[in-house]
Amino acid sequence: MKEMDIKIFFKIAKQSYKIVDAEDLYLATRNVFYNLARLVAETSLLSIWRKFNVTKYFLRRAAFRSRLMRFLELPSKSRIIDRIGARLDVMRVNKAIASGRYKYVHLLYHDKFSVPFVEFLNRNFPTDEHLVLCRRISSYPFPHGENVLEIRRFKGLDLKSEKIEKIICHSLFDTKLVDFLYINKALLKKAYWAVWGGDLYNAPRDAKNDFVRQNFKGYIAGVDREYVIAKYGMSGMFYDVYLYHPIPAEKLDAARRNVVPHSGVRVQINNSSDESTLEIMETLSRFADRDLTVTTVLSYGQLQWKDEIIKRGTLLFGQRFEFIDRYMSQEEYAQYMASNDILVLNQPRQQAVGNTAAMLYMGKKVFIREEVSTYKGFVAAGMSIHSTQTIGSLSFDEFIEYNEKSRTGTSAIAASAFFDEESCSKSFREFLIH
Repeated sequence: MKEMDIKIFFKIAKQSYKIVDAEDLYLATRNVFYNLARLVAETSLLSIWRKFNVTKYFLRRAAFRSRLMRFLELPSKSRIIDRIGARLDVMRVNKAIASGRYKYVHLLYHDKFSVPFVEFLNRNFPTDEHLVLCRRISSYPFPHGENVLEIRRFKGLDLKSEKIEKIICHSLFDTKLVDFLYINKALLKKAYWAVWGGDLYNAPRDAKNDFVRQNFKGYIAGVDREYVIAKYGMSGMFYDVYLYHPIPAEKLDAARRNVVPHSGVRVQINNSSDESTLEIMETLSRFADRDLTVTTVLSYGQLQWKDEIIKRGTLLFGQRFEFIDRYMSQEEYAQYMASNDILVLNQPRQQAVGNTAAMLYMGKKVFIREEVSTYKGFVAAGMSIHSTQTIGSLSFDEFIEYNEKSRTGTSAIAASAFFDEESCSKSFREFLIH
């Protein structure tokens, strides 16, 4: 349907319900018609009529009913319905921004970090100063809160208000966000990029992506600071702030207390499906005759390698190879990590900062490749990190040994750097007022 057709549809809706402003139209359409129309797009109008009395409220006007029926007969009705919903979402967001309440706008990527971040934000900062906008694009739980609004698109968002002091982009995985920032270049003067890792290391190299990444006012890059500068050579400010806590400390503590004692050593390889898992399994196969269990997570990441990883892991380690290929709750994943003794990360890029911090906090031995920024960052912070490249030359006893002084000292540093909410909120507050 053309843009003009959508405008005509809005006009019909206004005439039928005597709607006087955009907000009334939003409430009527979003809360009743939009959901009804989506159902109609998937099933029959007659079955909905019989099941839902609410349709009688909406379809009681003959004039509107006839126009609605003609609209629903269009072959592209689902796409049109989504476009209408997207436009209404933008109207609602722009109205919230126009209220002048919000000083900070968070463009949040929908991932496993989304819910914990919003919970952290709203526990420690005023909800009437922070507006969180998020597109529902994954199967992870969606964040909720009085200051959280779901959006379907960025196009049409009006973030130019002088009341908005900072726009914080939580990763740049969403190509639609990059497009939006490239079109609205002036917004970069008050925008900040919170780097997640993959959005830096795997970022496309073209004029648009480079321009956006090079021209933020500031960067929350943590251990990736040197790599960001080397890759893009930007001049914006850098901030050392840790915002993402996929699993709170109290859940990790509970998991440690509930660990079932096991014989031998359990080694977790990487935090997601990755080609590098195949290489490190070959290295660890030297210890296949020892009391060693190898486990890995295959529920996300480079899923094209999943079957080969399972096949190779089973061949090398037999029944002592385990894998997780489903989404787990925070409690389940905390229990999974607590049951492992060693974490070996073999990805040649920054990955799994949250997992690494959690394992260090719980006193686990961690191996990371030396060239990766997290290795350098954690070592610089005084934590005991071991080089993945050395595993091939270690004996089994050297591989599993982890002295108590290093364990307790590293756990304490990780607790302060990543899981002390007061410290994390303080550093974020300093960033906000800077």
